[in-house]
Amino acid sequence: MPSPSKAENSPDQPPKSSGKAAKVKMSDIECPNCQKSSRFNLTEIPAHFPFCSMRCKSHDLGEWLTEDEEEEDDEDNTASNS
Repeated sequence: MPSPSKAENSPDQPPKSSGKAAKVKMSDIECPNCQKSSRFNLTEIPAHFPFCSMRCKSHDLGEWLTEDEEEEDDEDNTASNS
């Protein structure tokens, strides 16, 4: 019975590839800002995820920051009217 070679038994060696490309997990996501459908590779998520672009991500952040400022102004007006 032949003995296995060192390369086959070495835990430091990655498993041998079958030559097939690895499957890429894709998903269609609707942008929370503009509702545009975008396809994302979920193994390499972009910085603007789940938005379709950095523009939509920045727009949403601006809306959120403005909303907080408006709430603070409303609280100040309510307190001063009392």
